[in-house]
This record gives sequence, structure tokens and C-alpha cells, in this order.
Amino acid sequence: MQGLPFIVMARNRYFMEKDGLTLDMGAFVAGLEYSTGITAEVVGKPALPFFCAALDELGIGPDQAVLIGDDLTDDIGGAQAAGIPGILVRTGKFRADDEDHPQLRPAMIVDDFPAAVATLLGG
Repeated sequence: MQGLPFIVMARNRYFMEKDGLTLDMGAFVAGLEYSTGITAEVVGKPALPFFCAALDELGIGPDQAVLIGDDLTDDIGGAQAAGIPGILVRTGKFRADDEDHPQLRPAMIVDDFPAAVATLLGG
């Protein structure tokens, strides 16, 4: 159908299942883009409007927020593009080479979500 937008939540490469990493929707989005000739509009992470909507809903600025996530590009990179510092956790999608990425540098890297919260609360 011509003229209709192709809207997707994300184009993630993989997600974590109980038995390991599993192909996420990114490959399917790419296939649909190729077959339809339409570029998808991402409305979830790492799209800037996603983060701006969250800030607007909370009534705060990026300097009053922090994102805790396990995905270096979509969580941390998306947050940083919106001016929000990102804390990377070494769980889920985290990969050891995330710590050495040449462009994306999280504000902090911690072992897990509880460690991130404890650090933010000064514990």
C-alpha cells in the first residue's frame, strides 16, 4: 500500500532468552524494508522522540534523569542522544566488548540493576 507509514517499535539485533540470545525484530524489519522499498520509522528506543516523550510525561529535563540498561546502542546510545546519562549493566544483552566501544561511553558500568540503584542512592 503506497503512502502508508511503516512504523516499528525497534530494530534490535537480539534479545536475551533463558537459553541465550535470540534474533530480535531488526532482521525482520530490514527484510520488510527491502521487500517493500519503505524505510521504517522507529518509535521506540533508540529514537529521540521515545526519550523526549518519557521526559515530557515526567515533567523533567534530561539532566534530572538517568537510564539504566543492558543494550549499549539502543539504551545507552539512545539516552545519550537525548542528553540523558546512561548506566550500562552487565546483564542481559551486555557483552564484554561493550566496555571498549570507541564512541559510546556510558556514564557508569555496573554489575546489575540493584548495583546501579545502590550507586544512585549513594550506597
